[in-house]
Amino acid sequence: MGYCTRDEFYQLGLPATAFSSCARVIESVDAATATIRLRGHGLSVLDDIWFENTSGGLLPTAISEFVTYYPIPVNFNFFRVSLTRNGPPIDSWESPGHGWAIAHDPERRIDMAIDEAQSRIDQCLTAHELPIKRDALGKYPIELVGMNARMAARQAVATLQFENEYFRTAVDRLTASEASDREMLTAWRNGLPINPRPVDSDTIPDNAPRAESNDPVPWRNNTL
Repeated sequence: MGYCTRDEFYQLGLPATAFSSCARVIESVDAATATIRLRGHGLSVLDDIWFENTSGGLLPTAISEFVTYYPIPVNFNFFRVSLTRNGPPIDSWESPGHGWAIAHDPERRIDMAIDEAQSRIDQCLTAHELPIKRDALGKYPIELVGMNARMAARQAVATLQFENEYFRTAVDRLTASEASDREMLTAWRNGLPINPRPVDSDTIPDNAPRAESNDPVPWRNNTL
């Protein structure tokens, strides 16, 4: 996991409500093999999915609404489902039903975005030894936590493609912070420590990021 948790991602990046997507309506079903056609479904065996009824719809035989099922991709456009992860697929449905849709849990992809953003942050932390370790309270520097959350949220916006009533304002605010985040990453890459010492009035360079050597140093709370 990266510098931020999912909870911190939702608090400092994008709220969970921004990822409340509409379920995708199924295009067609082969009831004889319980195979579902959904063009570009993008699902893997690691995903969790749910069946949802639309107005007046009917789910396939023995399928329950909002129970977790596990996809088994057949190819880019087709998949089957299992009752257990990596388990055998459901063989067939007596009735394919009609007017239903598939929703999936986005948090696996959010976790991947958090990890990818952490790796990009690490490339900029030239003043510090990596990996950055937690402090005595088990916390990462809050600057890293917020940076990781915002960078991951921007990545999630680009890849998860959600759009709902909670989405636009939150994304606009997230986008507005991108320039300042880039400036901070550039400063870190140029040797600024995560928590630089206060600048004092004398000319002694004791507040420089690397006052005595060019070697990266461990991060410590409010000091180097």
